[in-house]
Amino acid sequence: MAEGATLITGGNIATVKECEGGYFYQPTVLDNAGMSQTASQEEIFGPVLSVLPYDSFDEALSLLNETEYGLSSSFFSDSHSLIQRFLDESKHGMLHVNNGTVPDVNMPFGGIKKSGLGAFSVGASASAFYTNEQSAYLAW
Repeated sequence: MAEGATLITGGNIATVKECEGGYFYQPTVLDNAGMSQTASQEEIFGPVLSVLPYDSFDEALSLLNETEYGLSSSFFSDSHSLIQRFLDESKHGMLHVNNGTVPDVNMPFGGIKKSGLGAFSVGASASAFYTNEQSAYLAW
């Protein structure tokens, strides 16, 4: 759009019956959204998908890790070696393989880099979200 992406669908405020005045946005797909564009660099907590072309797994992984944010990433493949590389090299707090990025309440929820706030806030690590750990050394 203004930065060069092609709007495939959406891009407008949505009105929802009986929820007039709400903050709703149409599901939106942007094609050719280069890495310098805002939609590819910001965490958009809404139904917006930026489509970026790539020629190899290495290029796709580089694009994935290029942002300042790292909440969640997803990879679909039947190649065990590529899946392992994704798990080893993706710089995101929650990694999904052959699964969308919907979190599970039994798993920790949180990101790295500029995503998330401190400790992961769901799952077995939830208590750390509300706790400040300290170490005390006493000598007598």
